[in-house]
Amino acid sequence: MTFNQLVCKNIFRNKRTYSAYFFSSSFSIMVFFMYALFAYHPAFSVDIIGGYVSLGLHFAEFIIYLFSIFFVLYSMGTFLKSRRKEFGILVINGMSHNQLRYLIFLENMIIGFFSIIFGVVGGLLIAKLLLLVGENTLGMKGQLSFYFPTKALILTFTAFLMLFFIISLFTTNFVKDHNLIELLKGDSKPKPEPKSSITLCIISLLLLGVSYVTALISKEVLVIVVMVPVTIAVIIGTYLFFSQLNVFVLHQLRKIEKFYKNNINLIVISNLIYKMRDNARLFFIITIVLTVTFCSIGTLVGICSMIAQTDKINENGINIVLFIGFFIGAVFFISAGSFVYFRIYSDLEDEIKQYQYLTKLGLTSEELSRIVTFQLAAIFFVPIIVATIHGIVALTALQHLFNFNLARESILVLSSFIIIQVIYFTIMRYRHLITIKQRVE
Repeated sequence: MTFNQLVCKNIFRNKRTYSAYFFSSSFSIMVFFMYALFAYHPAFSVDIIGGYVSLGLHFAEFIIYLFSIFFVLYSMGTFLKSRRKEFGILVINGMSHNQLRYLIFLENMIIGFFSIIFGVVGGLLIAKLLLLVGENTLGMKGQLSFYFPTKALILTFTAFLMLFFIISLFTTNFVKDHNLIELLKGDSKPKPEPKSSITLCIISLLLLGVSYVTALISKEVLVIVVMVPVTIAVIIGTYLFFSQLNVFVLHQLRKIEKFYKNNINLIVISNLIYKMRDNARLFFIITIVLTVTFCSIGTLVGICSMIAQTDKINENGINIVLFIGFFIGAVFFISAGSFVYFRIYSDLEDEIKQYQYLTKLGLTSEELSRIVTFQLAAIFFVPIIVATIHGIVALTALQHLFNFNLARESILVLSSFIIIQVIYFTIMRYRHLITIKQRVE
């Protein structure tokens, strides 16, 4: 068997291990491709508003690509960590570190290539469906017809092949910092207890607080002036909130002995401390994605309301804006959901092992359900709560910029997404509990 055959067999033999990384990468590519497909659509460059929509979609593409870099890196890091023991066994059986690095590079490139194919095909199918829905629901027969997106295909393949190539080169260094014993231990190595910095917690609160106040008191043109520094401050403050402040608050709760030792709180708080630290980057990405979604939809709906009142543009233009608003909301929200699913799927085996031990120590089925519910609720709702606060502040600032009341639109958008998140949480909790209990009990 040749080395390349070993790589291919290794991928097909460990389908479950590879699937989470493959599908998360495919989804990022699908989102990017769909934005490119719509950005180059002939219907969005016909008139002035169409040109602005196309420009806005290209800007959204750039943001998606940046987040794709972080998300693919995050997914790949999780994927490689789960395979440490496997790498250690390969080294014991005579594989050199150079061969191991080449193995990781080839695997990543193969997965990356097929992720692009899968993402593009999925994007084509969903885009065709969305265009069909747009034509029928908005009364735009023949105006949102499907076209062969040559430019979007070239852009997507070029951008993501380059991304996977660069990331694959960097991740080959994964084995350099790990000796054989560390590789063989895999995930069995105890994690150090997460710690937080009081200084960074204070910086987080200051950045978010000052940003909120600045955004809320700024009027008209001043909103544009402060937009960039406020956005940067909110992004940094949000990351510190999840990586430092969350852990700090949970540590403080643990110091309240009466609360901490009450019923299942000991297990829940202890688990959450590690989950908040491990998921800090994921929570950060989800929060920013949801904030962008809220702001985009709220702004577009607001613009449509202004247009409808002033009659400064034709109905076709309004329909285009509404369609793009629907598209942005659906895609971004599904993106956030896919990130959550990836995290839950990646942690499933470790959680099952933990619950098996706890069940042997006397954990009841009811207590298990409550622990799982609390932990899932944290993953689902902490990011959306923070994103909702960000969204309210941002939409208020945009209201000051446009000098137009967006309160009704903001409430409609935010409440709609929260309801969808509750439904998604209910379904995921039900499926997650069934899977865990089948393996544990």
